[in-house]
Amino acid sequence: MLNRTSRIIQQYGELLSLEEVAHVFKYPSAEAALKAHHRHSLPIKLFKFKNRKGWFATAESVISVLEQKDSLVSES
Repeated sequence: MLNRTSRIIQQYGELLSLEEVAHVFKYPSAEAALKAHHRHSLPIKLFKFKNRKGWFATAESVISVLEQKDSLVSES
């Protein structure tokens, strides 16, 4: 069985699109995730590439947030 890090990287690669970020963090849509980003409530940073459409996040940042949440739950 793959650990979370391996699963995320295998499924999405090193970069996640906004749609993939929305899926991982269980937002109802990419638009909802983008609103959260603009409101500074999305737990990761999104960025754009020059000459590319859309927003992206690194797999590392997504994994880091999920691991932090796991440690908070195990401390309770």
